[in-house]
This record gives sequence, structure tokens and C-alpha cells, in this order.
Amino acid sequence: MINTNHNLDRTGGNAAFKKIGAKIIAIALTRDLLAKEGAAAVKDTQAMFKDYPDVPVVLPDTLEADDFTLQNGAIRGLYLGPSHKPDDIFVWFPTRRCFTAAAS
Repeated sequence: MINTNHNLDRTGGNAAFKKIGAKIIAIALTRDLLAKEGAAAVKDTQAMFKDYPDVPVVLPDTLEADDFTLQNGAIRGLYLGPSHKPDDIFVWFPTRRCFTAAAS
């Protein structure tokens, strides 16, 4: 599981993924921002959406460099600098010629 930024829509499922044994990958900036702002983000979201669950903040367990390669080059993570969020990364699948971006 790659956290492409620290927003809850990208990290709110970390607990569930960790429970099934998935490795949670992020850059250090994402981990740091999630540690600093994650609990407040849950509270803020609960204030806006009364049914939002009490999601535990689970930090990534694997930190990669700002630009990284996984699975022998099949997956690449690219940090191009601050975007929608200061820690947004792109995930590129070179063999499939497609990208996924943190922000939409």
C-alpha cells in the first residue's frame, strides 16, 4: 500500500491494510505530516460527518526516498515538490504507461 499523501482519503485505510499484513509505504514527509496532523484530521472529519468512524492513525512502516523504485522497476514513486499537499507523490507504472497522482 502506498500512501501518496497524508490525507485521510489516502491513509485512513492504513489500519485495515496493516491488519491483513500489507506493507505501508510512504516518503518521510508523508509519515511526518500524518504523525503531526492525523489525529486532528480524524476529529475534524468527524465534526463535519457525524458517522465518520474513529479511525486509528497508523503510520507507514516502510519509508522510501522521495523518488523510489519497487518490484524491479515495475512501480516508481516520484516526488516533484509540493502540489495540492506538500507531500504529494506520483506513482508511475512504466510498463503500463500510466500514472496515478495523489491529488485529483
